Amino acid sequence: MHANISGVVSFQVDMKDTDLYKEDWIGLRALDESGRLVLGSVPGQHMHFTLQWLLDNVVHPYLRGPAAIGDVATARA
Repeated sequence: MHANISGVVSFQVDMKDTDLYKEDWIGLRALDESGRLVLGSVPGQHMHFTLQWLLDNVVHPYLRGPAAIGDVATARA
């Protein structure tokens, strides 16, 4: 349990204890069980990151392919 500065109490639940993971709604458990799930951390609060951080730590290392960001128009041509 955690109380933030405004006094709001929140609970942190382990990913593997959520229905989303256990029932494999989006393939997260399958990805984990196959050894392809990469977990990382972001400095700051939940979902508070810059676009540059997202590009450097997610898009470029894991999602960049033939139609990379900025190359979409070229890929469609």
